[in-house]
Amino acid sequence: MIPDALVPFAAAQGKGGAPFDIGASLNQGVWVDVYIPHDAPAGLYTGTISVSVQGVSAAETPLEVEVLNFALPDENHYKTMVFYSKDTLIERHTTGWCTAEMWDMMLAYNRMAHRHRLELIGCGNFDEADNLKGTLTGDAFTAADNYDGPGVGVGNSLFSIATYGGWWAQDQSYYETESDAWVNWFNDNGLGDLDYFLYLTDEPGPDMYQWVRDRAAWIHDNPGPGQNLPVFLTRWPISDLVGAIDIWCTPPQLYDPADVADAQARGEPVWLYASYRPYTPADATDEYGIAWRVKAWIGHHRDIPRWFTWESTHYYNNSNEVDPGGRKNVWADPIGFSRDWGGGVPCPQDTGNGDGILFYPGQDALFPEEDRNYAGPVSSIRMKMYRRGIQDVEYMWLAEQSGHVAEANTIVGDLLPNTMWDAGAVPTWSNHNADYEVARRQLADLIESRIRFADVSTNHWAFWEVDACAEAGIVAGYDDGLYHPELAVTRDQMAVYISRALAGGEGSVPEFGGAPTFPDVSEGFWALDHVEYAVAQNVVEGYQDGTYHPEYEVTRDQMAVYVARALVAPSGEAGLADYVPADPRDFPDVASEFWAYKHVEYCVENGVVQGYEDGYYHPEIVVTRDQMAVYVARAFALAP
Repeated sequence: MIPDALVPFAAAQGKGGAPFDIGASLNQGVWVDVYIPHDAPAGLYTGTISVSVQGVSAAETPLEVEVLNFALPDENHYKTMVFYSKDTLIERHTTGWCTAEMWDMMLAYNRMAHRHRLELIGCGNFDEADNLKGTLTGDAFTAADNYDGPGVGVGNSLFSIATYGGWWAQDQSYYETESDAWVNWFNDNGLGDLDYFLYLTDEPGPDMYQWVRDRAAWIHDNPGPGQNLPVFLTRWPISDLVGAIDIWCTPPQLYDPADVADAQARGEPVWLYASYRPYTPADATDEYGIAWRVKAWIGHHRDIPRWFTWESTHYYNNSNEVDPGGRKNVWADPIGFSRDWGGGVPCPQDTGNGDGILFYPGQDALFPEEDRNYAGPVSSIRMKMYRRGIQDVEYMWLAEQSGHVAEANTIVGDLLPNTMWDAGAVPTWSNHNADYEVARRQLADLIESRIRFADVSTNHWAFWEVDACAEAGIVAGYDDGLYHPELAVTRDQMAVYISRALAGGEGSVPEFGGAPTFPDVSEGFWALDHVEYAVAQNVVEGYQDGTYHPEYEVTRDQMAVYVARALVAPSGEAGLADYVPADPRDFPDVASEFWAYKHVEYCVENGVVQGYEDGYYHPEIVVTRDQMAVYVARAFALAP
């Protein structure tokens, strides 16, 4: 049997928990996840792994971890959709139906999935939506709920309604009422931007096409808000169903680039589901260990919007097996999916060890001899490999965002010469994990080559804006090589930001040759040229006493004045005289009589700045250097 389940140390002794016995002349693998916090300084960290036998030290192994000068995004740029069954969890963990214990167990499975950058879908009813809403808002993935790892506070990006088809016997009235209720639920909870959809049915044949068209029409022709509920189907873009389906989901062997392009032109995304050699690696444990890592690479390389894994808790037989619906001891019987063509003749492509299983149950009431006495899910090696591939995609994305699109594509393409629609009879992707580690390091080198300031790495919220401003010659670091994003912006620095943005970067600001406008910005002052250029563009003015006060810190209202005038330069205030906000934000602290009202509204309308979550603008807050880079990058369309 091929090892797959990773039983935690906290499990029962004798069932994989620690401490454990290793027989003479035998080996025992141990998997350790090392999580690097986003704020960990770059550098080489060293330590020691100690192994003891019956309390006596037996061996010590040195450990080195190199932390690079960037962090992976919390958001995933490779999208997954992984089904799990609450029925299965209830049976194995004995939580009872719709109890607090059941919802807590489902949250535990979601948190493990989230740590592996996976997004789970369940049966998709209102009870599930209400009780697991935190997985969508991100509240379930916070320290308050004992979560740590990737994506703190980041919610899942999708929700499947009636997964595998739950509205079979319902009439048109039901479809209209329920679709209205669902669209309202997502909008009322601020989740209208999610990929939510009605899973109409699963793999319908031609005899069901009219059934599909009728029910899709009940949704699309609904006079209420339910008409906006997308209809999802596990089929390739079939001409007979065009106009009925909003989201297609096709298996790899039926993925046709021409059909996909036509669907995308109609605004219909085409997702991928399941796996099928030689187009993609298979999902079975019999595959090469690299298989699930390769899937993520293929997904990014082939621009697959989302990849659907049909099951992760498939602990029972299929309807066409010898014991239809029978429960399986997944610890001892690894065949998670099988079927035949009739008469007991198996289909080799559709029989796989571990297919449909990514989680293992830490408790098992149906097979008590396998119970690990661990109240929660047990992960698998394949799940770890999937996460590794998804992390690889974040390296690819960061390298591309860093301006190295061609180089990143070459690195990826060299390992995946033929996949999906142009795959040959024998897969040509590399099956050696070391090759992917080398490629990851090459991608990392591309990313690090773009990092200009050690204190503004890719995990900094304003990295791309600071980088864009630096690329445009608008900002520079200090003598120590750092950017110091936390420092307050002063009026002289503000003039530098604005004048360089207007003139086209450092070196483009003309040298000032006349009499200085302000006595405190005189000849020899470091920002004289920039202040005078900003004056000439009618962006800045002095105080009533005739001074400029370059040392004063800039607040958010003053920033809005600078930027708004810059956007209409050289007209200055005259260019804003007739401006009337098209959609006033009505900030309580920036009323129409506020001195910078027009400037704030103009910046909001042009996407430069927005209010805080409390609905206020907070004009009195001092602007920092990272914030200023964001405002300038947005105002002058510099950021990617």
